[in-house]
Amino acid sequence: MLGGAHFAPTGKTRAKQLAGEWPAVRVAEIRGFGGIHHRVPLGDSLAFLRGRKLRPDAPAPRTLALARETVDLRTAAQLVDPAQTRAIGAALLYAVERGYLDGSRTLREVLSLVEADVASGGLDILSSQEFPTGAFALPRRQELAAALNRVRTLRVRT
Repeated sequence: MLGGAHFAPTGKTRAKQLAGEWPAVRVAEIRGFGGIHHRVPLGDSLAFLRGRKLRPDAPAPRTLALARETVDLRTAAQLVDPAQTRAIGAALLYAVERGYLDGSRTLREVLSLVEADVASGGLDILSSQEFPTGAFALPRRQELAAALNRVRTLRVRT
C-alpha cells in the first residue's frame, strides 16, 4: 500500500535512529591517554649473556640464538636479511658487555647508545672479532627493541 502505508526504515535510516538514541561517550578522550612509561631493562635479567659469543647456528633466518635462549623474530616483518638478525644478536651482546643494560637506563637510552656507537664505529663495532667481518646488515631500532622485548628472561622496571 502506497500513500499512507508505513514502511520499515532502511538500514541507513535505522542506523541514524539508533545513533540518535545512544549518544557517543568517548571515555579515552575525556580521561586522556596518560603519559609514556619508559621501561628500564634490568641488567641482571640478561646477565646470562655476559661473556657469550653470538651463536651462528640460528634455526631460521628470523630466529636468534643467544646462549641457551632462542628469540623468535618471525613477526618482525621489516627484517629482510639474516644479516640483520645477526646484527641484532650482536647488538644485544654488545649492549650487555658495555654495561648499557645496567638497570638505570631506559630502553630508549640503551637503543640510542648502541645506535650512536654504530654510527661512529660502523657495524663491525658489534663484532667480537678483531677484524671486520661484513656479516651484519643494519636493523632498525624497532627490531632491536622487539628482539630485546622477546628475550624470555628480560625483566623491566617502569
